Amino acid sequence: CQFGYSCRDKENCEYFVQRNLAPRAKFLNTTYQLVLSLLDTAVGFNLNKDLYIFDECHNLPAIFTDYRSVRLGSQDLVNYARIEAVCEKDPELLEVWESVEYAAHCIEEIDFNRIDESNFEEPFAKAFKAKAELVALLEAKINKFGKSYDRDDRWIAKKLAQLHSFDSKSCCKHSNMKDFYGSVLENKEFVIEKKSFKDTWELQVIPLKVNTMFPMVANTLAPRRIFMSATIFGVDRLRRELGLTKPFKFIGMPSKFDVENRRVYSIPVLNMNHTTISTGDLTPMYDSIQDICEMHLKEGDSGIIFTPSYNLSKMILDRIGSSLERVGAIMLANTSGADRDEILNTFRDERIKKPKI
Repeated sequence: CQFGYSCRDKENCEYFVQRNLAPRAKFLNTTYQLVLSLLDTAVGFNLNKDLYIFDECHNLPAIFTDYRSVRLGSQDLVNYARIEAVCEKDPELLEVWESVEYAAHCIEEIDFNRIDESNFEEPFAKAFKAKAELVALLEAKINKFGKSYDRDDRWIAKKLAQLHSFDSKSCCKHSNMKDFYGSVLENKEFVIEKKSFKDTWELQVIPLKVNTMFPMVANTLAPRRIFMSATIFGVDRLRRELGLTKPFKFIGMPSKFDVENRRVYSIPVLNMNHTTISTGDLTPMYDSIQDICEMHLKEGDSGIIFTPSYNLSKMILDRIGSSLERVGAIMLANTSGADRDEILNTFRDERIKKPKI
């Protein structure tokens, strides 16, 4: 949704109807991202719950690191150029045009090659102050144009809302960018991640720890909290990472699976990043997979190869599928979400008849 609360049709919108029911619901099952979004954007946010259950809590450090990361880059300038073309034609949007011009100027002043952890604070703070002022101005204009029944006004409101959404969500989620220092620098330790490709660039400030921010957020949610995880790396370590210092009770249960049935053997072959998959030589990975498959095939075993993308699954199938079939394996691969159930059913039926990978 590009309009959000400024939309004149929100009273009939299924999303807002359900979201407004949340504080009155007896039980609420939702995502971390939605709660954090509500915490940042909803006035007087309170879900009115006595107990919060944080499931898969081992993911919390990564979730909150992303939540408090801030970004600036060439995409900002592209968005600003687009919105300037909209604003310069309308006298009512002159103030927006001037604010966009200033925000773009603040970003263009940043020297991508020279900026690092020692000197980023002043230019970043200046840029985010300009962004915060722009976001506030956009909200007022979106509210005015978005409620109009005029087709052109609605089109203008949508364009303004697209910029508002990008600036307020992808650049600094915490507190609508009102306090850059409070959202990032209070964590003391952080890194600058620099990305560039051809004519595009991005700077991201990433906090290394969440132990100063998580308790502040968690304490505003509910008086009682349960943290659950089946893959926790130790309760003391998690408590340190999340900055949890109050007394607690730990309840642990042993796994129902024997250790022999859940061992993980690490065989490092390649660093499977985007560049390696796109342009690198994947022969070592293909050879390793084939050796493992053939070894288990001789033992009469079947198995599953997990990959992070459909594209990589297809690449593996194209490269070693035929050679495995020649030694007696049946190799299946789902190359889209549409054929998932069919592949699983075939796997279940075929493994009874014949060993396969």
